[in-house]
Amino acid sequence: MITWIDEELKGLELGDFRLKTRMASLLSDMCKKPSLSFQAACSGRVESQAAYRFFSNEKVTFDAVLAPHIRSSRERVSKAERVLLVQDTMEIELQWHEMKVEGVGELRPGVDGVLAHILQAFTADGTPLGTVHAEIINRTQGLSADLPEVMKAKQKLEPVEDKESSQWLRAVRQARGISDANPHVECICLSDSESNIYEILAEPRGEIHPLHLIVRACQDRALPNNEEQTLRKSLMKSELLYEANFHVVAGKSLIKSETQSRKMSVEGQDVTLEVRAKEVELHPPHRNGEKLEPIKINAVMASEPNPVEGGSSIEWILLTTLPIDTPEAVRKVVESYSGRWNIELFFRILKSGCRIEDRRFEHIDRFLSCLAMYMIVAWRRCFVTMIGREYPEMNCEIAFEPSEWKAVWEVVKRTDPPATPPKLETVVHLVAELGGWLTRKTRHPSSQVMWIGIQRMQDFATGWEIFGPEAKKSRR
Repeated sequence: MITWIDEELKGLELGDFRLKTRMASLLSDMCKKPSLSFQAACSGRVESQAAYRFFSNEKVTFDAVLAPHIRSSRERVSKAERVLLVQDTMEIELQWHEMKVEGVGELRPGVDGVLAHILQAFTADGTPLGTVHAEIINRTQGLSADLPEVMKAKQKLEPVEDKESSQWLRAVRQARGISDANPHVECICLSDSESNIYEILAEPRGEIHPLHLIVRACQDRALPNNEEQTLRKSLMKSELLYEANFHVVAGKSLIKSETQSRKMSVEGQDVTLEVRAKEVELHPPHRNGEKLEPIKINAVMASEPNPVEGGSSIEWILLTTLPIDTPEAVRKVVESYSGRWNIELFFRILKSGCRIEDRRFEHIDRFLSCLAMYMIVAWRRCFVTMIGREYPEMNCEIAFEPSEWKAVWEVVKRTDPPATPPKLETVVHLVAELGGWLTRKTRHPSSQVMWIGIQRMQDFATGWEIFGPEAKKSRR
């Protein structure tokens, strides 16, 4: 039987067939028990030593390991009608008291680590299609924050290609390539306020099938020929189009003394936002060696008119190339941007579920090849969680092996599994029950209970393969 791992590793090039076989076996073990150490996940000392030898091989690099998954993800994009290409940067701390990782740079003052900049694809309904672009930023030369103030001022005037923030522009160009290769797919590139760079908004988006952008503004930009008018003031004077109800997910600031509202800690809450929109012309910043022209772009503002007393007001200003000529079109912009949260879930699974910051390697290159493997694992877990919501009537074997769903059926229902594979939604709910999901409290199981349920399922599936009816028949 061809498994999802075979499909995901199709075209893997490591220069040695034995490495490909080892990677497939290791990926299977890591997916079954992603939160455990290699010793526990690989069933023994010999297998765990083989795993460390695999990651130590010079042919096993971050790009080589992730390449087949990126190709498979882009193939899934080609089969969709509308795709959200979400980019963001994840901080990965690699700081342990008892050891120093060779080759790792500085993440923050006094903290070692790397940045992973990832472009992740999702369908409009949130089903994860996988990573379509990724790069690692390792600050081995130190932090720009350590530079003198004079140097920082000069650095702001440099072209964006010469700055670390050029990672956002490179991801947009990758997204444009995906859009060009799939003219039948509506591609929308989403990014948070850290990507609010003028060059991204001015970047060519393609002529025949242009890529669309939605970028959250992080500063109140000036508008040309009007010293008193800014982007925010202009939007506040525009017509109120509609009110929208949102659930704001709780978030914790990395810095306790943070003063920027977009980075401060927030509590989970339901809010009502007023939505306005208009076309604006943005004034270009000054750059050394190049002259940027003003650009016209659509702006959408969602603001909280009555914030909770003592709390910060919730406000989004979205700069977009999507049309805003009707309230329905504006609603599409706001709803599309809300899909950016999906990449936060992906990062959460990588950190909390796969525990990537606890993976201890002596050299950064070995850690990065391991990180690439866990990115595939995290995508698979997100995929199984979401596909059950969006395609409940499908055959469950699109996401589960026969030994998996049969074992779960036997354990949860205490009856023999049916001869015909049940619906996907049915098995997803059974797996969620293994993780502690209560059907009467929520309509859909959360990623947390699915994460726990899938890990328990893997153990039951192993028992089914060894002691189940099919295993007994094969021994006769």
